[in-house]
Amino acid sequence: QREGQEKIVFDVFQQQPDIGEWAKGCVFCRNGEVRWFQANGGYQVVFTGEECNSSLEPADINLTDCDIQEPKYLLWGKKLDNPEEYGIASESSVFLEMQIPRLLTYPVSDDTDRVWLYVREFISQKTGLLVHSRWFDLGREVNEPA
Repeated sequence: QREGQEKIVFDVFQQQPDIGEWAKGCVFCRNGEVRWFQANGGYQVVFTGEECNSSLEPADINLTDCDIQEPKYLLWGKKLDNPEEYGIASESSVFLEMQIPRLLTYPVSDDTDRVWLYVREFISQKTGLLVHSRWFDLGREVNEPA
C-alpha cells in the first residue's frame, strides 16, 4: 500500500474488530451493517439492520416510505492465479485492479474469479431518489475451465 492510499480490507471477522485502528469502516452481514467514521474528535456510528442491541441513537431518517431494491455490484479486481510469483503472501484470494492500482483480497474460496457485493437500497417513493443503502453479502462468480 502506498502512502496516502486508503487501506481497503474485505475479511471475515472472527471477533469484534478494533475500530480504533480505522478512521472509517464498515462491517456487514445479512442481518445488519455498522458503518463508522471519525468526526469532531469522536466517531459517528450508523447501524442499519433488523435488530440492534446497543445504545446507538436512532437516526433521523424514515425508511418506511421507501421501496427496497437489492442490486449486486461487481467489485474491483481480477483474480491473480499465482500471487506468490509477485511476492504476495495471502491466505485469501488476491485480486489485482490496475485502474486504481492496488491489490485487493476478498474472503472467498480459491475457485472464485470475480466478486459481487450485494446491496439493499432504500428508494424514496416520493422522489425516486436513493435515501440509504447498506451492504449485506458478497457473492462470487466461478468460470468453468475451457
